[in-house]
Amino acid sequence: MTSDPFALVGYVKEPSYRPGDRVEVKVSSVAAGTARLVRLRHGDTNPEGPGLVTEPVAGVEATFDEGVQDIHTGSWGLASGVGIAKPLDGFTLAVWVWPTLHTDGSTVLSLESGDVAVSVVVDDEGRIGVHRRSAAGTATDYSDVFLRLRRWQLVAVSMDVADGTAELRLHDAGIVEHERLELPGLSAPAPPVDLLLAARRDAAADPTGHYDGKLEAPRLFVGAFGQEDFASLVAGGSAVEPVWAPDLGADQRSVTAPDTAGIGDVRLFGMPTRGVTGRRWRGQVESWTEAPELYAAIHFHSDDVEDVGWATSLVLELPGDLESGFYAAHLEAGGVEDHVPFVVSRSEQSKRAPLAVLVPTLTYLAYANEPVFEPHVPVLRTRGDDYATENSLVSQYNWHRDGSGVAFASWRRPLLNLRPDYRYWLTGFPHGIGADLYLLHWLDSQGIRYDLVTDHQLHADSIDALAEYPVLVTGSHPEYWTVRMLETLEAYQQRGGRIAYLGGNGLAALVAVHGEKPHVSEMRRRRDSVGLWDADAGESYFASDGHLGGTTRHQPLRGRELIGLDISGMGFAEGRPYERTPDAEDPRVSFLFDGVGPGSIGDFGLMMGGAAGYEVDSADKRSGTPPHALVVATCVTVPPFYAKTEQRGEARADMVFFETPAGGAVFSVGSITWTGALSHNGGDNEVAAITANALRRFLDPDPFPYSRNLRGSEQA
Repeated sequence: MTSDPFALVGYVKEPSYRPGDRVEVKVSSVAAGTARLVRLRHGDTNPEGPGLVTEPVAGVEATFDEGVQDIHTGSWGLASGVGIAKPLDGFTLAVWVWPTLHTDGSTVLSLESGDVAVSVVVDDEGRIGVHRRSAAGTATDYSDVFLRLRRWQLVAVSMDVADGTAELRLHDAGIVEHERLELPGLSAPAPPVDLLLAARRDAAADPTGHYDGKLEAPRLFVGAFGQEDFASLVAGGSAVEPVWAPDLGADQRSVTAPDTAGIGDVRLFGMPTRGVTGRRWRGQVESWTEAPELYAAIHFHSDDVEDVGWATSLVLELPGDLESGFYAAHLEAGGVEDHVPFVVSRSEQSKRAPLAVLVPTLTYLAYANEPVFEPHVPVLRTRGDDYATENSLVSQYNWHRDGSGVAFASWRRPLLNLRPDYRYWLTGFPHGIGADLYLLHWLDSQGIRYDLVTDHQLHADSIDALAEYPVLVTGSHPEYWTVRMLETLEAYQQRGGRIAYLGGNGLAALVAVHGEKPHVSEMRRRRDSVGLWDADAGESYFASDGHLGGTTRHQPLRGRELIGLDISGMGFAEGRPYERTPDAEDPRVSFLFDGVGPGSIGDFGLMMGGAAGYEVDSADKRSGTPPHALVVATCVTVPPFYAKTEQRGEARADMVFFETPAGGAVFSVGSITWTGALSHNGGDNEVAAITANALRRFLDPDPFPYSRNLRGSEQA
C-alpha cells in the first residue's frame, strides 16, 4: 500500500475517441492494478455540489502490471544512417550557435556509429569541449574557449584521429579564438554514421546531454579544416564542400529538415521550436514565411516534450453503442486511484443529438501542467500542481528552464490538472473539465440530448464537424482557437447555426495545431498580460501554419464580431450576480426571461459563489459587437475585475443576444463561472431558467427574424 498519489499516473494518446475504438492507456505504477471504463457525470469535489459521479461501463475492464515509467525531456535532431564514401580519419563538425543556458555536458553536435561517438559539448560555464565514447569508456576534455549566451557564434572542431587532436575555432563578432586539444583515445566513427543535433546518445542509445539554444547551419566536412577554410565559412561560403549540410530553415511546418547534400535529412524529436530568427535576421521581416533564409535556425530546449513514450499498459475496447460524453480510465493500484479522462464522440452510425457541445480541448492543453507561478498567490495547492515541476514538464503559460516561452504543448504526457476532481490553484474551484462537467450534468438533468465535439475535431473536420447540428454550445472557458476553427464558426453562423456561448474569456487567443503531430498545439504569445511570456522579436508567427499568433483582437475574425463579447477583466476573489438592463425589456428577448422573476441573476454558484466571476467578457459596439446586439444584463458590482491589458470596454460581465442574417442567433453570458450556477438548488434557479429558455428557442427550427435596421441599446 502507498499513500503517494503519484505512485499511480496514467495518460491516453488522444483527447477523443469514437465508439468501437481501442483506447491505449499508458500507466506508471508502483503496484499492479485494475482499470475500468467509467462515464463521468460530474467533476466537483465541493460537498455542496453534485460531487464526482462515475458510471462503470459494463464489461470494459482490464488489468495492468507493476512498472514505473520515467519521464525524459529534451528535443534533438537525428540524421540516421548517413552514408559517407570517404574515410573519417579526419573530419570537422561546424555549426552556428545561439546558446540560452549553459549546462554541464550539453551537446551541440554529435557524430556517432555503434559504440563510437565524438561530440562537441559545452560545460556549465560555456567552455567548449569534445566528448568521446567508445567500447573502452567515455572521456571529455574542455578548452578555454567560451561561448557567450544569447549571441550568434560559429563553432568548428576539426578532429585528426591519427594524431588524437582537435583544432577548435570560435568566431564571435569578428573575433576568432583558436585552441588545440589533445584527445587520447580518439576513435573515428565508421560510416554509415548518425549525426545528432542538440544531444548525444549514451551507451544504451538513449539521448542525453540536451542543449538549450538555437542552432543554424550544421555541417560535416571530411578531412583537414584550416584557418582559411574557417574564414570562408564565417563569410557564408565554404572553400571545402560539406558532405552533410541540412537546411534548418526549410520545411518549417514539418518535423524534418532536409539535407542540401542529399544524404541525411534531419528528423526532429521532442518538438523544438521552429519559425525562430536566425543569425542573419535584423528586423527585416516579422514572419518566417516572408524570408525563410532569415529563419534558418531551430531553438532546442532540454525540457521540450512531444511524447513521453510510455509503453502501453492496457487497452480498453469501447463498445460500439457508447453514448457521446466524458469518460475515463479509472485506475486503481496500491490503494491509490487515478481518473484519466477523454471524450467519446458520436459514432458515424448513431443518430445525432440536436445539440453539439464544443469541448475546449485546446484550452485544456494550454493550461495543462501549469505550475503555480508569480505574481499569483495560490488559494489552494495540491501535489497535482507540483507534479509538472517535479518532472520537468512545462505549460504554455510558463517558461522553459532557459527563460524562453513554451510554444508547444502535447496531449501525450501525464496531465495531472486535467482530472475531473481537480480544483484550480488560482481560484480553489473546478476549472476546465470539472467546470464543463457542471454543464453536462445540467443538460442531463434537463433531458437535453447532446453530442460532444472537441476543438481538435473542429479543427480537423471544419464545417463537417458541425454541419448536422442546429445548435452549438460552448464550455465554460473556450479561450484558445485556431484560425481554421474561427473560420468554421463564422461559416456555421452564416448557415444559420445558433451559438450559445456559456463561458468567459472565449475566442480570446490563437493557437495552431501541428500538421504532422495533431496532438500538439503551438502558441505564440504577444503582449497578452502581465506575468506571461512574450514571443521574441520576429517570432510571433506559428511555425505550424504560418499565421500570426497572439490575441484574436489582432485578427480579421474577432470574438466580439462572432459572439458579441471579448475578454475584458478577471478577478480571483468571489463571483457576483448580473443585473438586468433596459435591453431586457425588448420584445426580441422576451423568451429569455419567460418564467424568470425580477431581481438579480446568479447571486450563487458552485464556482466562486456567483454566476459572474473569474474571467469575464464585455460588449463594445465601437469595437466589433454587432450594432443590433442587446446587452440584457451586466455585472459591474464590487469586487472589481482587473482590466485586461490593451482591452477596450469596461471590465465587466455582459449578457448579450443578437440575431444573424440566416435565421440564427447568438446568446452569450461572458463569464467562466456561469456553468457553476446551473445546478444550484437542484437546477431551480434563474440562471438555469434563462439557459433553458435560450436552448429551447434555439432548438426550435423557426428562424429568428433579422433586419439591418434593428438597433439595440447604445449603453455598450
